[in-house]
Amino acid sequence: MWVIALSDMYFPCEIMMLFSVAQLNVRPIFMTLSHIIKVPFLM
Repeated sequence: MWVIALSDMYFPCEIMMLFSVAQLNVRPIFMTLSHIIKVPFLM
């Protein structure tokens, strides 16, 4: 029973960690993607 509670507490923490890491990785990719998409439209 306590194993389920422990994993239940650990799971959100892992998701938050993964989300913050994903944000750091995704932001530059998203910026470059929006830049690549914007340039042809401007031209």
